[in-house]
Amino acid sequence: MKQNQPTVFIANAVHGMGHLLFMIFVWGFFDLCTASNFLPARAQTLQLSQLRQSNRTDQSRIKILLQDARRLIDGGNPAGAIDLYQQALTMDSNNARIYSGIGFLQAQQGNYRASVAAYRQAVALEPRNADFYYALAFGLANIRDYSGSVIAYQRAIELNPNQTDAYLGLGAVLTRQGELGFAQTVYEQLIARDPRNWRPYEALGSLYLQQNQLQSALAVFEKGQRLAPRSAEIKVGQGIAHITQGNLAIGLEALEQAVKLDPRNSQIRFKVAKVLWVKGDMEGAMNAYQQAISLNPSFIEARLAVGQLYLEQGDHLRSIVVFRQIIEDLPQNADAYYGLGIALKNRSRFQEAITNLQMAQNLYRQQGYEELAQLVQQELNQLIR
Repeated sequence: MKQNQPTVFIANAVHGMGHLLFMIFVWGFFDLCTASNFLPARAQTLQLSQLRQSNRTDQSRIKILLQDARRLIDGGNPAGAIDLYQQALTMDSNNARIYSGIGFLQAQQGNYRASVAAYRQAVALEPRNADFYYALAFGLANIRDYSGSVIAYQRAIELNPNQTDAYLGLGAVLTRQGELGFAQTVYEQLIARDPRNWRPYEALGSLYLQQNQLQSALAVFEKGQRLAPRSAEIKVGQGIAHITQGNLAIGLEALEQAVKLDPRNSQIRFKVAKVLWVKGDMEGAMNAYQQAISLNPSFIEARLAVGQLYLEQGDHLRSIVVFRQIIEDLPQNADAYYGLGIALKNRSRFQEAITNLQMAQNLYRQQGYEELAQLVQQELNQLIR
């Protein structure tokens, strides 16, 4: 009920009161409950009945909006669904589940800052919901707020110590921060809690790979494989370790097995592509990236990698086409503007290159990536003299 509504009751329900009491009602010093004590019983009953009816009407409208939003989601229109969720919030601004729905849809579209804002509202309303904190942590990691992400993951684990994904997410963020020792501790804690779960073995093996501890990585991957013999992710890890050791044939065979084990997994193809690229197999890497995109057309990292691979091969025209297509789909993607700027520079289209690099720099700054903005400035300095 709005604060100025007690004045509505004055004409009908307040009769014979002193001037001071009248003024207190006018200026809203009494809340609605206090004011209702002065209403005749019949008026109080009518007021409560109208309030209940209004609430029932709002809940019915919210239910219809959420049903319509689900149909839009199923039809591939998440933006339209978000609009309906926003309408629902105007009728129930204290509904954490609506904020959660908005946060989920924004994250699906890669709008992580909007997702974080929505999940912050959700956790404020339901501060003991571990799932909301997990989703908040995921969004924060994607906007590179690693410190905030660590705190949110830790809170999710505190609320639900059995939430495996929160441990894995925490370990991944600590790794990005360079806190490899702490990340290792997190994975080992998860293994101790859930020794039959292969996923922390895969994560720990990957952590050893990053530190070039190849024998330790292979030993951990072997333990994980005994738990999940058909895990494509573990096969990829084993393949990378063997290739890094110089066992090229064994490593490539492991990568091929990974693809066979999970042929519809775009992430596996993406990982294979990166390995092939590093090993200089440009054609194999391009095929693997294209396969990943075919499986998941919205896989932006793979699409960006294709553009970058064309750049490295000197095929600047194709690179320009790829980056322009990404920008058309995601006009806030700074990486695509940067890649396009470099490709245009290599084609001696300097003014267009400057425009796109400046756009990339502005987007990086808006998104909080000042270090990347400074890297773009170095490119601009070479063009603007």
